[in-house]
Amino acid sequence: MDVEYSRLANATYGLQQMLLEEQARSRFLVEAFHDSLERLAKACAFRDHEIAEHIDRLGHYARVIAQHLGWSGEDLEMIGKAAPMHDLGKIAIPDCILLKAGPLTPEEWRIMETHTIVGAKLLDNSKSPLMQMARQVALTHHERWDGTGYPYKLKGEQIPMCGRIVMFADQYDALRSKRSYKPAYSHDRVREILLEGDGRTMPCHFDPVMLEAFARNHETFEEIFSAHKVLSNAS
Repeated sequence: MDVEYSRLANATYGLQQMLLEEQARSRFLVEAFHDSLERLAKACAFRDHEIAEHIDRLGHYARVIAQHLGWSGEDLEMIGKAAPMHDLGKIAIPDCILLKAGPLTPEEWRIMETHTIVGAKLLDNSKSPLMQMARQVALTHHERWDGTGYPYKLKGEQIPMCGRIVMFADQYDALRSKRSYKPAYSHDRVREILLEGDGRTMPCHFDPVMLEAFARNHETFEEIFSAHKVLSNAS
C-alpha cells in the first residue's frame, strides 16, 4: 500500500512539474511575441523620430480610456500593447511624403492614408487575439465617429471600440506634439480643442464615450505626456 501510494505521489509530482515547465514555456513565448510586436512598431522610428516619441505614450492613454470603460484583465493588457502598432503601415510610406516639411498634396494624402490598410495587411491572418486587435487598430484608428475619417468612412459603432479608443488617444498626442506643419499645444489648449472643437478637430469626430473618459481623466493624460516626453515641447 505504501509503495503504491509513493508511486502515485511521484507520478503526481512529475505531472505537476511538467505542467509548471509548460506554463513557463508558454509565458516565455507570449513575452517574446509581445517583445517582437513592440520592436516591429519601433522599427518605424528609424524613419520618423516623431513616431518614436509617441508610440510609447499611446498604450498608456489607451489603457486609461479602456479602464474608464470597464475593461480589465487580458483585454486591458491587449489594448495597451496593440495601440503602439497603430502606425505600423507607415513603414511603407515613401520618405518624401512621410518626412515632408510642408503640407501634403491631395495625391500625397491619398498615399499617406494607405498606411492604415498596409498596417492591417502586415498584421493579417493571425490566430493571436492580440494581433487581431492590433490589426483592427491599424485599420481603423483614423475613422471618425461622424463618418468623415478613412480609409472606409466607417461611422459610429461600425468602428471597433479598440479603433475608437486609439483614434482619440492618437489625436490627443498629435495635438500635444510638435510637427513639421504645426507647433506643440499645451494640455489646456488640447483639452479645449477636443471638447469644444477648433474647426479642424471637432467633438463630432469622436465617440461621446471617449470625450467623457477624457473629460474625467484628462489630468492623467497630461501626466502620461509629461512622464514620457522625449522631444516634444508643448507651448
